[in-house]
Amino acid sequence: MPSQAPQSILPPNAEQLRGPSHPTQATEPPRVAIVGMGCRFPGAVSSPEAFADFLRAHGDGLGPVPPGRWDPATFYSADRAAPGKSYVKSGSFLSQSLYEFDPEPYGVSPREAQKLDPQQRLLLEVTWDALEDAGVPLERVRGSNTAVFVGAFMQDFQMLTFSPQNRWLVDSHTAVGASSTVLSNRISYVFDLKGASLTLEAPR
Repeated sequence: MPSQAPQSILPPNAEQLRGPSHPTQATEPPRVAIVGMGCRFPGAVSSPEAFADFLRAHGDGLGPVPPGRWDPATFYSADRAAPGKSYVKSGSFLSQSLYEFDPEPYGVSPREAQKLDPQQRLLLEVTWDALEDAGVPLERVRGSNTAVFVGAFMQDFQMLTFSPQNRWLVDSHTAVGASSTVLSNRISYVFDLKGASLTLEAPR
């Protein structure tokens, strides 16, 4: 089949939002337009509108440890030096369950979905949300020269997966399901994005 040039996936008014393609002065930084957004934040924030309301209300995402994480009564100690203990009883947690994920829209089998790092699941969901928020159809994205850059921190799922007591769960899906380097690649693969795909270690 003849190859086709990459198509722009930006909405029709993107040029007005983005401004000139080149800075008018050498000292002027390049302009960037945010045309769509998806998010999951502590404080039951799962949309740009909820995020804006949260900020306007000076919201606080701090809360008790959700069921299914760990038992604060077992691991809490006021002694910060106590081995194997935590001196806090709360934290900033997502209100959405990390175990609920519909893999079918993303072309992921139920078996493979069980091996996916929750970060991969969340990124797929917020990518879908961001495209909907931007008014960009999925058909317009597929095959486009769109890059994906992800900042990631911590490998909790990977450490749990490869811990001695869980190694019997390792299978053919584990390598790409538990690796943090695949976070950006999963988005590129699922949405058929042909641009650069890079995951960076970003602790802050």
